[in-house]
Amino acid sequence: MNLPGGTPEPFDADWRATLRREVLEEADVTVRDVVWLGFQEVCSDGEPPYAQIRVAARLDRWWPSSPDPDNGRVYARRWVPLGEAAPMLGWGGPGRAQEAAVARVARDIYGMVVAAGIAQGASAASAVVMQVV
Repeated sequence: MNLPGGTPEPFDADWRATLRREVLEEADVTVRDVVWLGFQEVCSDGEPPYAQIRVAARLDRWWPSSPDPDNGRVYARRWVPLGEAAPMLGWGGPGRAQEAAVARVARDIYGMVVAAGIAQGASAASAVVMQVV
């Protein structure tokens, strides 16, 4: 399981354009109301470090699953309640901190009611969730 991700392409205007393209390519969704949470530095043996950004965003539209243009794979989509994604991904403390940041954005920016790690908007469809594959 993983979150959608990738690297900037020369035609991407900025990190938001990269984010929107990668989420559409890999999860077949479009997002809106993107809020920057931060980043984490990733270091691999023999490779230069790079940053992975972390954001909160509202789902704009859910499209039918289609092949990723980079590799032809159709990724499974799994939506889980806020609070379940970090353990599922094995992210430990940093993942729990990211979930807490998403909960704050849901409450303070999106105006959702957050209780017991679950945020509810006007309908169940607007609940804060983290998409994992």
